[in-house]
Amino acid sequence: HLAEVYAHLEESDYRVGVINSRARCLPTAAALSLMQHSHFGSAKNVLVSNLKALQAQGMRLDTEERREEVTWWERMWIDCCRELNRWNSLHEVSQAAARRSRLSLQCAAKLQHWGDIDRLLQLHQINEPATKLCQTYQSLHEVLYPKGQLETDSRPWFRTEKLQEIDMHCAEVQRLLLQSWRSLPSIPTDAHVPLLLQFQLYVELLEGYKLILHLAKKISSPGEVPLVRTTLNAWRDRLPNDCDAISCWNDLFVWRNFVFSIVQSAVASCPHLSREEKRLLPPFLQDLPWTMIRFAAITRSAHQLKDISLALLIKLQHLPAFSQPAYAQEHLAALVRGFRV
Repeated sequence: HLAEVYAHLEESDYRVGVINSRARCLPTAAALSLMQHSHFGSAKNVLVSNLKALQAQGMRLDTEERREEVTWWERMWIDCCRELNRWNSLHEVSQAAARRSRLSLQCAAKLQHWGDIDRLLQLHQINEPATKLCQTYQSLHEVLYPKGQLETDSRPWFRTEKLQEIDMHCAEVQRLLLQSWRSLPSIPTDAHVPLLLQFQLYVELLEGYKLILHLAKKISSPGEVPLVRTTLNAWRDRLPNDCDAISCWNDLFVWRNFVFSIVQSAVASCPHLSREEKRLLPPFLQDLPWTMIRFAAITRSAHQLKDISLALLIKLQHLPAFSQPAYAQEHLAALVRGFRV
């Protein structure tokens, strides 16, 4: 389908033009226009309203054109949810529509449902860079949390047998990324942008992996406190542009926060550190709350998505670092700004 080809090439305006040329209903054109101007919440409301009206009236899709238009409504709703970070809603839809294997995998990765990732990869055999990145992060998770064990279960502190598997996945990710890059035109286009983001995710995956290995080596020796600021400071300086899509920010921060949580869990469960040493380590691991506050600020100011901003700030209250005065004060100020009309 021509519109899908344009979507794959990140030519969103051409894709909208193709859909508009085949659309028969005014709400379709209205939703497309809203999406082009990044009003994804309003576009989503238009689509939901029409889908509900269609269901309530019991209208029959007796023509090919009508069925095609309703299919576009569903796909546009999915696009809006992606941009609005509504991964729980997308997860419910993907569970109901078994054919949407890639959507199911994306939801499982964003929500870090590791069991679903493993099952979907075995079922659908999707072989692409994003898939391999998911597998690598899953292996990184299993360094501390083996399959079949919950994060609250007693466990060995650090499982080195998973490291070889991580190395294998990293090599495969690199191969697929380079292969995908070579398949694109030599002239930079919008199609290069998602791949560049995946390259950044891959680089930060390697950095996070090395950081965890360094942390494990250091805190295995009594009395040593690891210095991890070099990598984390680099991450603070390596952010998307404020005007970049929320999905771009979300992709980056989901995996950064995952690495932060692994680091914090490794410190908390390490048998070689005393309670006092564990208490002194959090100043080195403050990037998780900083990241969430930064993400909340972008969603509120640059994208006018106050509900997402408030949801992120509410989650921040459950982090250990929230008890520190600096973050508590910044959190309160961000909440006040978020509630302003």
